[in-house]
This record gives sequence, structure tokens and C-alpha cells, in this order.
Amino acid sequence: MNSCSVSGWTRALAWTALAAVLPIAAQAHPGHPEPQSWISGALHPLSGWDHALALLGTGLWGAQWGGRVRWALPAVFLGAMAAGVPLAAAFGTLPGLQSLILASLLVLGLAVAFAVRALLPVASLLVGSFALAHGASHGSEMAASAHPWMYAAGFLASSALWLAAGSAVGMAAARWRKESWLRWAGVVVALSGIWGLAA
Repeated sequence: MNSCSVSGWTRALAWTALAAVLPIAAQAHPGHPEPQSWISGALHPLSGWDHALALLGTGLWGAQWGGRVRWALPAVFLGAMAAGVPLAAAFGTLPGLQSLILASLLVLGLAVAFAVRALLPVASLLVGSFALAHGASHGSEMAASAHPWMYAAGFLASSALWLAAGSAVGMAAARWRKESWLRWAGVVVALSGIWGLAA
């Protein structure tokens, strides 16, 4: 990894952290929604191992490809997650949503374990479909008293950090030539999905 990619990665993390902090600062002024909405959203991806593993798996898969895919897949995931919130508002809790979320772990885990290189539009459609389900789940579990936009900003900021963590691990493995680490991480993610579906 050269110095340019390191500095670019540092800038990306800095902007992500800033995006996570700004909503809290904005709510310090009177008349804004209570900060609990943002905090509740930010903590939500931490409340379920399935969400966290899907985000990490997406970051790992993108980093495994390298190049622009390293950023494209996480960006698609975040965008589709955001679209899932109004989906939940319109239709409520969709049937089979949890099974789709667990299936996303199986598919993403296998993609990493076997270092799958699909066409980017195909991979983006797959990741986007899974992310839509994750976003709908977050939206359907939002408290009635929460401010929708602040809640969404919170879980998107938190999700961006999970995606960045997966990407960082993937890039570190590539730098140290430890591709087997990524493959075993994919196996763990896939087995977690199988375990959840069988439970």
C-alpha cells in the first residue's frame, strides 16, 4: 500500500468521523430533535450481530477486489440502506426480512471465502438488495418517538464505520499478503448466517 492510498484512507476515516459527530453538535441548539434519536440510530447496528457481520463482510469483499470496488460496494450498501427506511415506513415489517438478512451473511461470507469476482453491476445489485433489507429492518425497529432523519443519520454513520473497519482489515491483509485470513473471515461470516437460519 503506497503513501497516497494511506493518506486517502486517513481522509476517508476523518470525514466519516466528522459525519458521525456533526448531528450531535447540531442538536446542541434549541429547537432541534432530541439527541436520543441520533444515538438510538447509531447504536442500532451494534445491537445485532447480523447487521455488524454483513457490514464487515461487505467491507472485506470490496477490499478483496481492490481498486474502485473497494469504495463502490460500501457506498452501494449505505445508499440502499438509506432507501430501506422509507420502505419500512410505507410497508412496515416485511415478511421474511430476518431470513433475507441472515441469507446475506451466507452469500457475502461465501463471496469472501471463495474470492468471488462478479461483474460490478451484478455485485452491486446483490449488495444493494441485501442492504435494502437491512435498512428496512432498521427502519421498522425505530421507536415511534424517534426523529426519522436523525435516526437514519445515526445508523448510517455507525454503519459507515463498520464498513470502513471491514475495508481496513481487508486492505491490511492484502498488504501483508494474508489472503487466507480474509477467506477464513468469510467462512466465519457464512457459518454465522447458516447458524442463524437454522436456529
